[in-house]
Amino acid sequence: TLGNAQFISRSDFATLEAVYEACTEETVDEAGCVTVALSEVGRRSLPPQLVSALLSIIQDAPRTFAAAMPSRGDSDDGNDDAGDSVSPDHRARLDDRQRERVALSRYTRDLVHLLSLHSLYAHSSSAPLYIQGLSHIAGLLLLFLPLHAAMTALHSLLLQPTLTFLYREDEPILATIFNEYLAAVAPTLSASLRAKGVGFADGPLEWFLTCFARALPLDGAAVILDNWTLEGDAALYRAAVSLFVLHSNELQHAEDAGSAVVVLRKLPRVRDGRQVAAALAATPPLSASLCPRAASLLDKLAHSAKRVRVAEAGRARDDGGWDRWLADQQAHEEH
Repeated sequence: TLGNAQFISRSDFATLEAVYEACTEETVDEAGCVTVALSEVGRRSLPPQLVSALLSIIQDAPRTFAAAMPSRGDSDDGNDDAGDSVSPDHRARLDDRQRERVALSRYTRDLVHLLSLHSLYAHSSSAPLYIQGLSHIAGLLLLFLPLHAAMTALHSLLLQPTLTFLYREDEPILATIFNEYLAAVAPTLSASLRAKGVGFADGPLEWFLTCFARALPLDGAAVILDNWTLEGDAALYRAAVSLFVLHSNELQHAEDAGSAVVVLRKLPRVRDGRQVAAALAATPPLSASLCPRAASLLDKLAHSAKRVRVAEAGRARDDGGWDRWLADQQAHEEH
């Protein structure tokens, strides 16, 4: 937010201040996410529709947090009813928890909307597929983590090149990497798919983000997500190839390309976690010794993504940020 301060009005700062004033100890972390949203508003290049939607979420935050605040006065009226099985104090606490759950679920909805808008802006060429993939990842995070931890993890993933570069101009390269990896691990299956005319260079590879979340039990999908954050894209390739091998019978017996694509898009859920673990263990990792060209291409993409992130950070720093805003304010006061 400070880095974009020269593009944010005083009323926006007042809104942010109101957010923190409305926070309780339990909701102060969520207010940090609003700060992230406000920093997005400060970007000069954002389209007006996106700025309007972000500001709507931010300005609604004080009311959302206020709804989650405990109503302490309700439990101190001294009107205990001996005939009630639930005391007023206990009932008030239950009401507070219910209010907080409703408020936080609403806040989660707004944050998911915010992230969808972010991805729509950042990846307009294939936004629907990108959002579809992120919705599966967000769902997993929200199931396994508390609200703030889940949103922090998702925000961190949004900043990782592994997400952004799956949906950019390098899609044909990603398809080439996958085709070579699949051919090295499962040559019979790869040859069968090629004979049917099934290729992976014709469009965004959305199943990289969605197939393991749809096809695996939640604990198995969470393991893939952990490996992804630790190992990068290579873990996604390994998970996808493992799922292809698990469903090789259906894929090889598909009559034509259309039938095979239907199987790929609607991978049946694998109920047995041991089966998934065995498939992953049997799938060798993507390495230079297994398929040299694919490993080299993946390494180049990783370095390219890192350079882009460094360049973007440099441009933001060159804008002058907070120091320039302070200088402008001082000059304005002197005049």
